[in-house]
Amino acid sequence: MKLSTHILAFMAMALLSGALALGAVACGDDDDGDDGDPTATSGAEPTDGETPAVEGEAGQLDITAVEYSFENVPASIPGGLTTITLDNIGGDMHQVQFTRLNDGVTVDQFTQSFEDDPTGVQALAQIGLRGGVNAIPAGTKGQVVNELDAGQYVLLCFISGDDDIPHFTKGMIAELEVTEPAAEQPEPPDTDGSVLLQDFEFRPPVTLPPGEVTLQVANNGPQPHEMSVLRLAEGVTVDDI
Repeated sequence: MKLSTHILAFMAMALLSGALALGAVACGDDDDGDDGDPTATSGAEPTDGETPAVEGEAGQLDITAVEYSFENVPASIPGGLTTITLDNIGGDMHQVQFTRLNDGVTVDQFTQSFEDDPTGVQALAQIGLRGGVNAIPAGTKGQVVNELDAGQYVLLCFISGDDDIPHFTKGMIAELEVTEPAAEQPEPPDTDGSVLLQDFEFRPPVTLPPGEVTLQVANNGPQPHEMSVLRLAEGVTVDDI
Protein backbone atom coordinates (compact mmCIF):
# COMPACT_ATOMS: atom_id res chain seq x y z
CA MET A 1 0.00 0.00 0.00
CA LYS A 2 1.14 3.54 -0.62
CA LEU A 3 -0.05 7.11 -0.40
CA SER A 4 -1.23 8.88 -3.52
CA THR A 5 1.60 11.27 -4.37
CA HIS A 6 -0.51 13.76 -6.29
CA ILE A 7 -2.96 13.97 -3.39
CA LEU A 8 -0.12 14.49 -0.91
CA ALA A 9 1.16 17.32 -3.06
CA PHE A 10 -1.74 19.51 -1.98
CA MET A 11 -3.20 18.05 1.19
CA ALA A 12 -1.67 16.87 4.48
CA MET A 13 -3.05 13.64 5.88
CA ALA A 14 -3.00 14.65 9.51
CA LEU A 15 -2.96 18.31 10.41
CA LEU A 16 -2.27 18.37 14.13
CA SER A 17 -2.49 21.97 15.26
CA GLY A 18 -2.49 23.18 18.84
CA ALA A 19 -2.30 20.70 21.70
CA LEU A 20 -3.40 17.39 20.19
CA ALA A 21 -2.57 14.00 21.65
CA LEU A 22 -1.59 11.15 19.34
CA GLY A 23 -2.22 7.67 20.74
CA ALA A 24 -0.40 4.48 19.92
CA VAL A 25 -1.53 1.95 17.37
CA ALA A 26 -2.90 -1.01 19.33
CA CYS A 27 -2.73 -4.41 17.64
CA GLY A 28 -5.01 -7.31 18.47
CA ASP A 29 -7.41 -5.23 20.56
CA ASP A 30 -10.93 -6.57 19.98
CA ASP A 31 -12.69 -3.95 22.10
CA ASP A 32 -14.31 -1.86 19.37
CA GLY A 33 -16.58 0.10 21.65
CA ASP A 34 -19.70 -1.07 19.77
CA ASP A 35 -22.63 -1.24 22.15
CA GLY A 36 -25.04 -2.46 19.51
CA ASP A 37 -26.38 1.00 18.72
CA PRO A 38 -28.46 0.52 15.54
CA THR A 39 -28.03 4.17 14.55
CA ALA A 40 -24.54 3.70 13.07
CA THR A 41 -24.35 4.56 9.38
CA SER A 42 -22.03 3.61 6.55
CA GLY A 43 -19.65 6.31 5.40
CA ALA A 44 -20.05 5.41 1.73
CA GLU A 45 -23.24 7.42 1.26
CA PRO A 46 -23.79 10.97 2.57
CA THR A 47 -26.67 11.39 4.98
CA ASP A 48 -29.90 12.34 3.19
CA GLY A 49 -31.34 15.65 4.34
CA GLU A 50 -34.63 13.90 5.18
CA THR A 51 -32.97 11.40 7.52
CA PRO A 52 -33.17 12.34 11.23
CA ALA A 53 -29.79 13.32 12.62
CA VAL A 54 -28.13 10.69 14.77
CA GLU A 55 -26.00 12.08 17.56
CA GLY A 56 -22.78 10.44 18.70
CA GLU A 57 -21.37 10.46 22.21
CA ALA A 58 -19.76 13.69 23.37
CA GLY A 59 -15.98 13.45 23.42
CA GLN A 60 -15.80 10.03 21.72
CA LEU A 61 -15.99 8.86 18.11
CA ASP A 62 -15.28 5.23 17.15
CA ILE A 63 -14.97 4.57 13.41
CA THR A 64 -14.48 1.27 11.58
CA ALA A 65 -12.57 1.08 8.28
CA VAL A 66 -13.19 -1.58 5.63
CA GLU A 67 -12.76 -1.79 1.85
CA TYR A 68 -13.85 0.82 0.86
CA SER A 69 -16.00 2.67 3.37
CA PHE A 70 -16.15 4.02 6.89
CA GLU A 71 -18.66 2.38 9.20
CA ASN A 72 -20.21 3.48 12.51
CA VAL A 73 -20.09 7.15 11.54
CA PRO A 74 -22.98 9.01 13.22
CA ALA A 75 -24.78 11.86 11.48
CA SER A 76 -23.55 14.34 14.09
CA ILE A 77 -21.43 14.69 17.21
CA PRO A 78 -20.84 17.58 19.62
CA GLY A 79 -17.65 19.52 19.01
CA GLY A 80 -14.79 20.16 21.38
CA LEU A 81 -12.13 17.77 22.62
CA THR A 82 -12.86 14.47 20.88
CA THR A 83 -11.13 11.09 21.09
CA ILE A 84 -11.19 9.59 17.59
CA THR A 85 -10.49 5.86 17.26
CA LEU A 86 -10.08 4.13 13.90
CA ASP A 87 -10.45 0.33 13.93
CA ASN A 88 -9.11 -1.03 10.64
CA ILE A 89 -10.81 -4.40 10.14
CA GLY A 90 -10.18 -4.39 6.39
CA GLY A 91 -7.38 -6.08 4.50
CA ASP A 92 -5.74 -2.86 3.31
CA MET A 93 -4.00 -0.02 5.09
CA HIS A 94 -6.43 2.81 5.89
CA GLN A 95 -6.64 6.22 7.54
CA VAL A 96 -9.38 8.70 8.43
CA GLN A 97 -8.73 12.36 7.82
CA PHE A 98 -11.10 15.11 8.94
CA THR A 99 -11.70 18.04 6.61
CA ARG A 100 -14.09 20.85 7.53
CA LEU A 101 -16.00 22.33 4.61
CA ASN A 102 -15.84 26.09 4.36
CA ASP A 103 -19.12 27.78 5.25
CA GLY A 104 -21.51 27.60 2.30
CA VAL A 105 -19.70 24.69 0.59
CA THR A 106 -21.70 21.47 0.09
CA VAL A 107 -20.40 17.91 -0.03
CA ASP A 108 -21.48 17.65 -3.67
CA GLN A 109 -19.49 20.78 -4.54
CA PHE A 110 -16.44 19.40 -2.76
CA THR A 111 -16.52 16.02 -4.53
CA GLN A 112 -17.26 17.64 -7.89
CA SER A 113 -14.17 19.81 -7.49
CA PHE A 114 -11.93 16.73 -7.77
CA GLU A 115 -13.44 15.96 -11.17
CA ASP A 116 -13.17 19.56 -12.31
CA ASP A 117 -9.59 19.98 -11.08
CA PRO A 118 -7.55 16.74 -10.65
CA THR A 119 -4.66 18.71 -9.13
CA GLY A 120 -6.77 19.22 -6.01
CA VAL A 121 -6.12 22.96 -5.78
CA GLN A 122 -9.83 23.75 -6.12
CA ALA A 123 -10.75 21.19 -3.46
CA LEU A 124 -8.14 22.51 -1.03
CA ALA A 125 -9.63 25.99 -1.28
CA GLN A 126 -12.99 24.63 -0.07
CA ILE A 127 -11.87 22.98 3.16
CA GLY A 128 -9.87 23.33 6.34
CA LEU A 129 -7.77 20.40 7.53
CA ARG A 130 -8.58 19.14 11.02
CA GLY A 131 -6.34 16.10 11.53
CA GLY A 132 -7.29 12.49 12.11
CA VAL A 133 -5.86 8.99 12.48
CA ASN A 134 -3.05 8.51 9.99
CA ALA A 135 -2.20 5.37 8.01
CA ILE A 136 -2.54 2.16 10.06
CA PRO A 137 -2.13 -1.45 8.89
CA ALA A 138 -4.99 -3.91 8.56
CA GLY A 139 -6.08 -5.43 11.87
CA THR A 140 -4.88 -2.53 14.04
CA LYS A 141 -6.34 0.51 15.77
CA GLY A 142 -5.12 4.09 15.91
CA GLN A 143 -6.31 6.94 18.09
CA VAL A 144 -5.97 10.73 18.27
CA VAL A 145 -7.52 13.44 20.40
CA ASN A 146 -8.54 16.44 18.31
CA GLU A 147 -10.36 19.65 19.13
CA LEU A 148 -13.19 19.86 16.59
CA ASP A 149 -15.02 23.12 15.96
CA ALA A 150 -18.63 23.19 14.79
CA GLY A 151 -19.29 22.76 11.08
CA GLN A 152 -19.86 20.28 8.27
CA TYR A 153 -17.08 17.73 7.86
CA VAL A 154 -16.02 15.22 5.23
CA LEU A 155 -14.02 12.18 6.36
CA LEU A 156 -11.59 10.81 3.77
CA CYS A 157 -8.99 8.10 3.21
CA PHE A 158 -6.26 9.33 0.85
CA ILE A 159 -4.29 6.06 0.80
CA SER A 160 -4.06 4.30 -2.56
CA GLY A 161 -2.96 0.84 -3.64
CA ASP A 162 -0.93 -0.32 -6.60
CA ASP A 163 -3.55 1.23 -8.90
CA ASP A 164 -2.70 4.74 -7.59
CA ILE A 165 -6.41 5.39 -6.99
CA PRO A 166 -7.10 7.01 -3.58
CA HIS A 167 -9.55 5.07 -1.45
CA PHE A 168 -11.92 8.01 -1.08
CA THR A 169 -12.65 7.84 -4.82
CA LYS A 170 -13.79 4.23 -4.27
CA GLY A 171 -16.34 5.28 -1.65
CA MET A 172 -14.20 5.79 1.45
CA ILE A 173 -15.80 9.11 2.25
CA ALA A 174 -18.28 10.02 4.99
CA GLU A 175 -20.22 13.09 5.96
CA LEU A 176 -20.29 14.30 9.59
CA GLU A 177 -21.89 17.31 11.22
CA VAL A 178 -20.11 18.71 14.27
CA THR A 179 -22.39 20.77 16.49
CA GLU A 180 -21.47 23.29 19.17
CA PRO A 181 -19.29 21.84 21.97
CA ALA A 182 -20.93 20.67 25.18
CA ALA A 183 -20.60 22.99 28.16
CA GLU A 184 -18.61 20.38 30.08
CA GLN A 185 -15.54 19.19 28.20
CA PRO A 186 -13.50 16.01 28.87
CA GLU A 187 -10.02 16.30 30.32
CA PRO A 188 -7.11 15.91 27.88
CA PRO A 189 -5.23 12.60 28.28
CA ASP A 190 -1.97 12.24 30.16
CA THR A 191 0.97 12.13 27.76
CA ASP A 192 4.32 10.34 27.57
CA GLY A 193 6.08 13.14 25.70
CA SER A 194 5.62 15.70 22.96
CA VAL A 195 6.49 16.13 19.28
CA LEU A 196 6.90 19.48 17.53
CA LEU A 197 6.25 19.69 13.78
CA GLN A 198 7.56 22.66 11.84
CA ASP A 199 8.97 23.60 8.44
CA PHE A 200 10.75 21.23 7.91
CA GLU A 201 11.64 18.95 10.79
CA PHE A 202 10.32 16.80 13.61
CA ARG A 203 11.37 17.38 17.20
CA PRO A 204 10.37 14.14 18.97
CA PRO A 205 11.47 12.69 22.31
CA VAL A 206 14.86 10.95 22.23
CA THR A 207 13.36 7.73 23.59
CA LEU A 208 9.90 6.32 24.35
CA PRO A 209 8.79 3.35 26.43
CA PRO A 210 7.55 0.22 24.63
CA GLY A 211 3.83 -0.47 24.35
CA GLU A 212 0.98 2.00 24.12
CA VAL A 213 2.21 5.59 24.04
CA THR A 214 0.37 8.92 24.02
CA LEU A 215 2.14 11.95 22.57
CA GLN A 216 1.20 15.61 22.51
CA VAL A 217 1.69 16.81 18.93
CA ALA A 218 1.82 20.45 17.88
CA ASN A 219 2.30 21.94 14.41
CA ASN A 220 4.43 25.05 14.84
CA GLY A 221 4.85 25.75 11.13
CA PRO A 222 2.76 27.82 8.72
CA GLN A 223 2.01 24.80 6.52
CA PRO A 224 0.02 21.64 7.23
CA HIS A 225 2.13 18.69 8.36
CA GLU A 226 1.60 15.04 9.15
CA MET A 227 3.27 12.39 11.26
CA SER A 228 3.37 8.62 10.92
CA VAL A 229 5.35 6.32 13.19
CA LEU A 230 7.19 3.49 11.40
CA ARG A 231 9.22 0.69 12.97
CA LEU A 232 12.41 -0.09 11.06
CA ALA A 233 13.11 -3.70 10.16
CA GLU A 234 15.95 -5.40 11.99
CA GLY A 235 19.29 -4.11 10.77
CA VAL A 236 17.84 -1.17 8.82
CA THR A 237 18.91 2.37 9.72
CA VAL A 238 17.40 5.78 9.02
CA ASP A 239 20.28 6.46 6.63
CA ASP A 240 19.31 3.31 4.69
CA ILE A 241 15.79 4.67 4.27
